[in-house]
Amino acid sequence: MAKWILAVFVASAVSLNVIEKSLPDKPKDFTQPVPGFIKQEGAVEGKAVVQLLRSDEGMAYYGTMHVGGQEQVAIYDTGSFDVVLESKCLESEKDAKNIITAKSSGGNDHNLTVPACCSEEKCPKAKYNYHNSGASFKAGDENAIEQITYGSGPVIVKPITDHLRIADDTQGKTKGNSIEKSNVPFKMIIDHEVDLFKETEMTAIVGVGPGKFEERQKRLINHMGIKRFMVCFQENAAADGYWTWNDRDRSQDAAWMTVPVVGKLFWAVPTSNFMLGKTVVGCNPSCGGVVDTGTSLLTPPKTVIDAITKSIEKGKIEDCSDLSKFPDFVFKLGDHTFSLPPTSYIADAGVQQIEVLHQKLAFAPLPMGKRDLAEMKKPKKKGEAKKPVHTCVLLLSPNDESEQTQFGPMVILGMSLFRKYAVQFDLSGDLEGKENTRAMRFAESAADCSGPVKGGEFRRMGTMKKVDLDKLRISPLQQRLMPKRDLKYGTNLRQKPVLRI
Repeated sequence: MAKWILAVFVASAVSLNVIEKSLPDKPKDFTQPVPGFIKQEGAVEGKAVVQLLRSDEGMAYYGTMHVGGQEQVAIYDTGSFDVVLESKCLESEKDAKNIITAKSSGGNDHNLTVPACCSEEKCPKAKYNYHNSGASFKAGDENAIEQITYGSGPVIVKPITDHLRIADDTQGKTKGNSIEKSNVPFKMIIDHEVDLFKETEMTAIVGVGPGKFEERQKRLINHMGIKRFMVCFQENAAADGYWTWNDRDRSQDAAWMTVPVVGKLFWAVPTSNFMLGKTVVGCNPSCGGVVDTGTSLLTPPKTVIDAITKSIEKGKIEDCSDLSKFPDFVFKLGDHTFSLPPTSYIADAGVQQIEVLHQKLAFAPLPMGKRDLAEMKKPKKKGEAKKPVHTCVLLLSPNDESEQTQFGPMVILGMSLFRKYAVQFDLSGDLEGKENTRAMRFAESAADCSGPVKGGEFRRMGTMKKVDLDKLRISPLQQRLMPKRDLKYGTNLRQKPVLRI
């Protein structure tokens, strides 16, 4: 995730007085246990917290957490590092501004005007206001204004600390468990250019990327005392996913494959022998694979994109009526072999203009069936536009391979991976001060995430998952990998340094 610090020299506030009647009559103390839940100051080994993740058409999954007692709709993102949440302005704060002086990239001073909180126009779904947290809220350094850039756009934030509570919302054996702690650091959004904050229910992004070992105490997982967490999305993309905080140790479970994490920043592992069917076409000898819950897409090697492009251009693939014409993706993570069938990366996109290429996708939509293909091939009269038809899309993002990692070209494994495999992320060594002990564990999961399937085969669903392309989420790393389509020669030809992941 790209980040820039705004070096602040002068700060002044306008209209920051809060009208007394806007505040709660008596601030609640959210550090006290909530009736019906087991009070925990940080995670306790053996007490897992399982959360349902609401699927937004399979393009994103939302969980719930409470900051200062105020519910937040959060995306849990293994591809980022910060916990950011939208702020909500009280009536008396709507016109409040901060004027700061910051240095530009060229070293010159310039004035910036930033809001004290996020406007209703920018943050219509925001639920957090620090006045409602009462005694659990503490302001951070007012001068530490910061910009964080996600794949969907930048956010402007300032630091705070508050009480965090994550509660089990299932009816199983873990019902009643919670993990909560005071003085948890957050970054409060005061402005942004992320359309998803306006178009969806999302109010927070919870980064659970590991980051540098020496900076581990800055991470939410470390602060909450969570050793491991596990993620599983049901095969049906419209169904809820599951996120297990403080998951049990599965290192001795034969159903799980352990892959050491050798990346220093991300959940990154060497990826090799990327095959289409039985033919190796990429990552030979290796690529840098990043496992990311925060993206709707897969980013395979460029050679995979090129091979599929040739099949389309030669007419071997014309529509989505026969998925057997599309290849299985087979690859190795560490020493273990994984596979993803076409149903994991092909989706029903509804009625679309075939010629329109979505900027985040490697391919334009294809006709869904033979009838749609015939309609597309009909000759059009002079000046007549092509008729929209029912389409399918390949949920693959482009990869110009200009970004080289210490393991080779970068590949990114997004949400599709979690619909076949349950994945455990293990940071227990970080909490014990042991470097180079991070690991991921994978188990092929039952279609409903009820448990691992020993020797099982991923089910090929009879119905294709439906997607809304306007809700596609991409990661900052995927943004970096996309060809610069507006440039004359298609890609940035300047050689880039190795991107350490």
